[in-house]
Amino acid sequence: MVSTVARISKLLIRTVLAVFLLLIAVVGIEFLASKILGYPPILRFVMHELPFRGQSFDPEKWSNAGSCAGLSDWKCVEKEASCLRGPMVRDLLRVHLLIGETTYETATAILGVKEYDVVLQEQTCDAFSLGMCSGLGIDYDALYVCSAEDGTISSTGHIQH
Repeated sequence: MVSTVARISKLLIRTVLAVFLLLIAVVGIEFLASKILGYPPILRFVMHELPFRGQSFDPEKWSNAGSCAGLSDWKCVEKEASCLRGPMVRDLLRVHLLIGETTYETATAILGVKEYDVVLQEQTCDAFSLGMCSGLGIDYDALYVCSAEDGTISSTGHIQH
């Protein structure tokens, strides 16, 4: 019995040591990456990419998320902040809003009426509110769609305000 306890103790110590060394390696890589890239990759992924994944684009959900019909002012503000559209963004950008292929007219038919304009690299683009999705969840995010002279989409993405 003593030898079984000793084996389990050794195994437990080795496991804890391995996990600790793995944690040190991950933190070290994150630290180096933050010095080289300016932002830790895992933190960037969790705070600025993950909120925009997870759901396929659903035109009805998209439209309903942007509507406050029948809601009080306070409930409308809560709904606008809740990031209902955010998880659909990745699918939108990869499947529905293809740069140089999707026409601007098709994009506006999919997304509805723009909510406001945003200026990016001296170009005025349509913006659609996503709610408070990324970062610490205290700033609003938006999907932007820019049009090219040939009538297609020239640029898309999401930004935090």
